[in-house]
Amino acid sequence: AERVWRRLFVESSPLSEACRGVVSTLSALGLHDELARRDLAAVRTWYATQDGHKFNEKVMRLARLKYVICSHSPFFAEVQLLACLTPPALPPRYRAALEVDALTEAQWPAVARAAAAAGEAPTLSGVCALLSRCVAALRPEYISCSTPHDFEYGASDGSDVAVGGGALDLDLDLDAPLEGPISASLTASAVLDAVLLPLCKRERLPLLLRMGTRRKLSRTLGLSGDGVGP
Repeated sequence: AERVWRRLFVESSPLSEACRGVVSTLSALGLHDELARRDLAAVRTWYATQDGHKFNEKVMRLARLKYVICSHSPFFAEVQLLACLTPPALPPRYRAALEVDALTEAQWPAVARAAAAAGEAPTLSGVCALLSRCVAALRPEYISCSTPHDFEYGASDGSDVAVGGGALDLDLDLDAPLEGPISASLTASAVLDAVLLPLCKRERLPLLLRMGTRRKLSRTLGLSGDGVGP
């Protein structure tokens, strides 16, 4: 961190737009002398003395925010699943959203494992039951999901098979990606029709679609290496 600070904020001139954002934030917080000296140690000392609740309220007020929304995904990890089913009490300025990227991105092994870990059948019917439990516990503001860059809603992609052919009760593979006709029927469009849109209608929740997602454009960056577009 010291090397990054020295290179970006001490040795570089003029400052980049991203760096100016950091400087503007610190200035708004009142760290004028620390900034003038470019003193990272003093900045850290100031942060260490702040009360968490008061600091959070101060940042919200300066940013003119009523509240922020934090995404929760039951399919990302077991600890996230537990947080969705038995969430801790949120501070007044924080609200929840239910994120289900794994469904529209066909991450079926992770989806099946989460359903099984929650005591539900590893099927789309079981997933529907799990999501209903998450909604009841989290009380989210909305449900969100990403769609692939080549997604076309309602295209001839086998979705009619998923909605009308009993795919809700097909077993999802716990250990390997789905292959063959089952995977062809469980497209993003099919999942929207069979699972997400009925859930949103039943719970009266908005659905947020993040369109055009491309994962791991820069694999070395891991989760930070995603992008959008063709």
